[in-house]
Amino acid sequence: MNQTVYKIDLKGTCTFYKLLAQQDRTIILSNLCIYNNTYQYSFLKFTPDGTASLNNYNAYRDKRGQRSVDILNSNYLLVTSYDQQRRKLFLWNGTLIQRFFDVDLIKDSNVIDCRLTRNIQQDKNFLKTCRIELNSSEIEWIVFNAPTYSNENIKPISGPKMLEKLELKESFVDYSTFATIDGGFGLAYLAKFGLNTNITTYSVYVTFWEPETADFGPHLLLHQNDENATWIDCDAQINAVGYYCRLSNSQISFLRSGAVLKYITKEFSADSTTTISLAYGGLLNKTLIVKDVVFAIELYDQNGVKNDSWNISHLDEGYLSTILSNNTFWAATFDVNKVIVYTKNLPFFSKKDTRYENPFIITTYPRLNEKIPFGAREITINYFVEIAFSNNNISIYQNNETEPILRQSISAKSQYCHVEMDNRTIRVDVFGSTFNQPDKDYFIVVNNNFVKDAQYNEAIKGINRNIWQFKTATLIGLLRLNTNFSDFNKIKNEREVFKTLEDQLSFTIPVERSRIKIIDHKTDKSKSESVGREILRLQISSTSDSRNPMEIAHDLNALIENKWFTPISTYSHTGFLDETFGFQVKRLAGYIIINEISMNSEYVVWFRQFGKPAALFTILSAADIDALNLLHSKYANLGLFSAPISKRLEDLIFWGSTINIFIEDIPQFVIQV
Repeated sequence: MNQTVYKIDLKGTCTFYKLLAQQDRTIILSNLCIYNNTYQYSFLKFTPDGTASLNNYNAYRDKRGQRSVDILNSNYLLVTSYDQQRRKLFLWNGTLIQRFFDVDLIKDSNVIDCRLTRNIQQDKNFLKTCRIELNSSEIEWIVFNAPTYSNENIKPISGPKMLEKLELKESFVDYSTFATIDGGFGLAYLAKFGLNTNITTYSVYVTFWEPETADFGPHLLLHQNDENATWIDCDAQINAVGYYCRLSNSQISFLRSGAVLKYITKEFSADSTTTISLAYGGLLNKTLIVKDVVFAIELYDQNGVKNDSWNISHLDEGYLSTILSNNTFWAATFDVNKVIVYTKNLPFFSKKDTRYENPFIITTYPRLNEKIPFGAREITINYFVEIAFSNNNISIYQNNETEPILRQSISAKSQYCHVEMDNRTIRVDVFGSTFNQPDKDYFIVVNNNFVKDAQYNEAIKGINRNIWQFKTATLIGLLRLNTNFSDFNKIKNEREVFKTLEDQLSFTIPVERSRIKIIDHKTDKSKSESVGREILRLQISSTSDSRNPMEIAHDLNALIENKWFTPISTYSHTGFLDETFGFQVKRLAGYIIINEISMNSEYVVWFRQFGKPAALFTILSAADIDALNLLHSKYANLGLFSAPISKRLEDLIFWGSTINIFIEDIPQFVIQV
């Protein structure tokens, strides 16, 4: 386990209130210090590279003694101060930005147990709840929009309202709030009935705040029994659909409909032990051992077998910990002007691909960090469960030196989204303008609730920013030299000839010499010709501060097709370029066959049987994508021409053939892909 000590400069008596783990694995801690009868608020921020920064905020005088400090995001704190009659909420980022809520309470009573729950999309909104009077089931709630740099003026979206009071003669025990995967909130509470009888019944209820109605729905009874329970803690399940509530003696897994998936009896101690389910299998127990002043951490695999254990000293000023999305245990203990951070990479007990930080995803196209052909026209995601489309979006961004550029954003309900026949794979059509630049970095964001579990109708987690990253390939095109070049080349060194040709192309286009290179060549000889023609593969590289390769390719094609009116014809080597061929950009054909092998198991079986002739068609398809149509033509009912290709590949062949209508006839050229 790694241990790092950070020195911090804080004055007075300080309390570390909350921990927020952001989607990019930045850790935010909030603290409140009392010094010279003033309150001082601050952020302590830890980035994934291990650096830490402390933002000390100005002191603020307030006569109210009871207060709480919550983290809204990496830039804003929410300070709540209240007395018996009134309450104030302050938005804070170094100065008092906004005192945006200052009213009499709905009930003229003492407010206790206020809590804040952030939306699963942290920049969207948050829920603030407060109980009214001890043992009362009355809970006041308000949903606010979250502050951003462009809009710091936050206000209630809905509320303040009182949560619907139970008609049953039950007494309130405890409650828990949590964010839902679809962008709403849940509130579960524990109540008991029969206080003055020999038998006491404990009940667990849940209600959900829906974004569409901006209100809480009906109260659903999850469970009842006579086993004593004193607390409740609920959240979204990490490695399964739905939600869970952990009580002091049991755990309930359930759906938004109120249907209970699983109920287990297990003793949990709110005072000493916390049990965390891990996204990639196993459990982590944290137990406070008072006499030794340490937290004992125990790690168990998915079969309940102990895998590892370690201790963390519990310093006077407190202890906070979390599990990051990449399965890293992160903890901090606090002492006077010192923070000690502990990190440990936890094992992945499941066999799932952990790089997507989503246990529901098997794989994607493009794969992580893959290089794909520019101009690719689709993306796919393969899930472990059967899925259906829901409400949210999938978005494609191109990385830029400053801000990422949005290239395409599509709703799950659009005509461009498709579920494949296995009901576990989704395919999204990509516009021709999206991956239209070679040698560029891209990433894809999948919003939560883009798809849902088809069996349970529950929202499924998405993919966060900067995880699903990949790159478009370098532009490669074809040039053809006329038959006269063969005699010319016999008396010249081949590499010198190509180097001179590159020099002349660079000067003629014009383009930086370092950006173009002839990387390969083949001889193409038709039956009607006694001498073959050389076909060259020319690579055009990208730069960040000059014309993109597609523009250069367009110019080069125009120069060659009109060579008798351009400088192409006037130079010793470029003069041999065939004006009837031009410059033809290499397309997707061979690549999509290779991808079909990786994605279609039925095609793999067919390919094993007809491997050699199928490989020939893969080679031929590099020159003419229409050659792929023979693979599934069922000609003479031969197995060779009955390949079980996917609908996805059929669509690519169709659109590829359509594009080729607008290009000059492609010669019979063989390139090994």
